[in-house]
Parts: sequence; structure tokens; C-alpha cells
Amino acid sequence: MNRCGFAMGLTALLLLSAAVCSAAELPGGTVSNLMVSTATVEKIDMETREVTIQGEKDEAPVTFTIGPDVRNLDQLRVGDRVTFTVSEELAIFAAPQGGGPSITETVEDRRTPMEGKPGRSVTNVMETTVTIVALDLATHSAVIREHTGDLRTIRVSDRMNLDGIKVGDQVVLRHTKAVAISTENP
Repeated sequence: MNRCGFAMGLTALLLLSAAVCSAAELPGGTVSNLMVSTATVEKIDMETREVTIQGEKDEAPVTFTIGPDVRNLDQLRVGDRVTFTVSEELAIFAAPQGGGPSITETVEDRRTPMEGKPGRSVTNVMETTVTIVALDLATHSAVIREHTGDLRTIRVSDRMNLDGIKVGDQVVLRHTKAVAISTENP
């Protein structure tokens, strides 16, 4: 998906997700989700860099090819525990006036030190500022102008209080996703 398509999808997702925020927090609020999964290393093929892991439940084993940018694969052992943590946060809040629609993205990629077990964490923050072009309180829909200048009509959940939002307001939508993989001895 290209950046523009991603931004449009993100915009709709964030505005819909913001519906779970309480009225006291609006305009603005956050929605977050955390998933943690642990698996055991079942097989390692150093030549092909394939690692097979088994989840905690009755799931089928999964085999991954580990890229050359992952450090310390030679320190991984059968029986090691691998923990996958995925954290996502969606935030919506009023933007300072006068800036206009925009989109920014930052990525932070951290690898484990040379002496550590294999692991990595990547955090991606996509932030887009949109302008409210039209607002229909009866149908709970809004027309927004994205950073590209494109107009998009979205439906906002009726649980979201739109009282403080008006045509011409700018809203910042921020999506933060962090993925971390760590390895430890059993």
C-alpha cells in the first residue's frame, strides 16, 4: 500500500477508533492494544537461517527465514523462549491552527548488541493532520482534507461526541506501532 493509501486508511481507522474515548476526553483521546505471544525454538538451520518455533497452544510450528541484518543468530539455541510483543496506539487530538494538512513518519529500529541474544524492536509513528471540511452531526459523518489535498468522507461512530469539532478545525491522527522480539534461555 502506498503512503497516500495508508494515510487515508489510517485516517478512517483513527476517527472510527476514537469513538471509544469518553466524552470528557474529546476532542481527542487514545485507543491502545497490546499483544504478547511466546514460543519455543524447535529447530535451527544455520545454513539457510531458518528457525522453527512452536507456540504455547496447539498451533502448528512456524518456520521463519531470519535475514542477515539480525545479529547473534549463532547464539540462539533449541529450547530458547522467543517473546513477540506488538503494541499499537491510535490517538486523535486538535492540531494547532494554520499548519495545514500534512503527514510525517518516523521509524526507530533497534537491534540487540553483538554480545546479546537475537532480538529487535521497531517503532513506527505515522502522524497525519487533516482539516474538517464538512460535518454532518445527523449522520455522524465528516469530510476531511488530507495532506494530498484529496477530500474523503468518513463515518464517525455515534458514540463519539462531535460537539467540540467544527468545520475548519484541524485534527492530528497519530498511529504508533511497536514490535519487539526478544529471546531468553528457558
